[in-house]
Amino acid sequence: MCKLCMMNQLHVTAESISYNSSVTEQKAALSAQAADQVTTQVEVADFLANTLVLNEGEDADAGPSTQYLIAAGDSFSGTLETNGDRDWVAIDLSAGSNYTINLNGSGAAPVTDTYLRIYDASGNLVAFDDDGGSGLNSSLDFLASTSGRFYISAAAYSDGQTGSYTVSVEETLPPSPLDALDWGGSAVDTTNISVYFAQAGEVFDGQSSDGWTQAQIDGAMASLNDLSQGTNLTFSVASSSNNAEFKFVTSAFGGSTYAYMNPPSEANPGVAVFNTSNMNLANLDPGSLEYFVFQHEVGHGLGMSHPHDTGGGSSVMNGVSSSRGDYGDFNLNQGIYTMMSYNVGHAELYPEWPSDYGATVGPMAFDLALLQEKYGAKDANIDNNTYLLPELNGSGTFYSCIWDTGGIDTIAYTGFSSVNISLVAATLDYSSTGGGVLSYAEGVRGGYTIANGVEIENASGGAGSDTVVGNSLENVLQGFSGDDFLDGAQGDDLLEGGAGRDTFSFTSIGDTDTITDFQDTIDFIQLGSEFGALSFAELSLTNRDADVIVAFGDSEIILQNTDLSLISAEDFIFV
Repeated sequence: MCKLCMMNQLHVTAESISYNSSVTEQKAALSAQAADQVTTQVEVADFLANTLVLNEGEDADAGPSTQYLIAAGDSFSGTLETNGDRDWVAIDLSAGSNYTINLNGSGAAPVTDTYLRIYDASGNLVAFDDDGGSGLNSSLDFLASTSGRFYISAAAYSDGQTGSYTVSVEETLPPSPLDALDWGGSAVDTTNISVYFAQAGEVFDGQSSDGWTQAQIDGAMASLNDLSQGTNLTFSVASSSNNAEFKFVTSAFGGSTYAYMNPPSEANPGVAVFNTSNMNLANLDPGSLEYFVFQHEVGHGLGMSHPHDTGGGSSVMNGVSSSRGDYGDFNLNQGIYTMMSYNVGHAELYPEWPSDYGATVGPMAFDLALLQEKYGAKDANIDNNTYLLPELNGSGTFYSCIWDTGGIDTIAYTGFSSVNISLVAATLDYSSTGGGVLSYAEGVRGGYTIANGVEIENASGGAGSDTVVGNSLENVLQGFSGDDFLDGAQGDDLLEGGAGRDTFSFTSIGDTDTITDFQDTIDFIQLGSEFGALSFAELSLTNRDADVIVAFGDSEIILQNTDLSLISAEDFIFV
């Protein structure tokens, strides 16, 4: 049961790390260390399928001087001999892979409430977990951006117990943010969902309904229609509660709760109660807090959980330790990536909850991907579409995720603020692009992300100093007025800066890109570090008809209608 605003404090997960060295080489190194360093302290219990089981002899040091080293696939068993004892075990890990690290009480006198910490090579705490495993045991998935030695610290919660434990490390598939949003894999058993709006006096889930006005019903159905976009879901009004999948109740029951809805696998599934003590259901307008809360709760009814807790057995989103104000790894725990977050809208910039505008409408990238897994996907927006970014704050300003399955499409802005536009779609992983990249005008609480698998071809800015980034397609990017930054990324792109002092950035090897309006001594060409330590002397500059061709390796930039004699080193930036 979700009770929005009744925040749960749950265990912490961590950022992740990985390891790519060969098991054979690791075992050789471990055997040598066991022989040379800890012969009297370590008993090698078993070698099975390249798995090493180590037992603590001498008490492990609580720091980088620890006597013990394991590798992925190994386990280490030890004892916390006194209150406050912390045993450290070293492990060498590499960036790019994922590991599940477990700390469990074990043996005849186990530690009953473990506490797991991970430290880097310098002894800095980088991750920790209390109860992420079974019961009060600890477990976390760990990704790291650097390779090197790390340390696993085995301890008891609050350093308040003694007893035996086992640490184990397994290389696993990288966790998915969708795992943090899935209520136990549950779903409504139909895509055609009937909704009953409880009349005054009817009781569901112990709550007596105050009834619904027709205007409220119309607003609720419009919200459900937005929520179904990109999926095979349909919603219809039921005249009776008999056989209705969803039953919606209004009740002024006080407290801080906004609403709750029971997921499919729980008691009284599909019952939603909206607390009119806190919610104004006459304000079910797109972008409002009420509209968001309504869709958030229906998300639970469709089998979705919060990213900050373990509802339905879901994992906690990596790096998240509290329900609000904690955005987790890559700041993915916010409304612009999932409507199931308590960090509503673009909370990283605007942490206060919105009122009449600034929330999300419809499923965002993570939500849409999970709902499509559960209920199927359908084509939509198959024509040539232009998605206009909002220019002003006010009623009807909101964030949404683009689901578009055809046509030649454009994200555009026609205002005077500086705008950030990215054509990069959501990658659905723990990365800066996992939930998509938000396109928005600065100062405006609304914009777009792009759903996984969606291709948007073109982008155009406005009168401000804009940042416009393409994707792997052959994009047309336009900056128009202002000092703009344009980066076509992969693909053979067409770039037009417009008036102003523009920077054309190139970071993809092997492309042939075209600048239509390069202005010598005004605009700049920026070549990224992907091309190595380039200098102006290494560039090949030639004429082709009225154009200048800038060539370097397999890459080429065409400067249309440009005088070769005017191009100099001052026109380039080498990163």
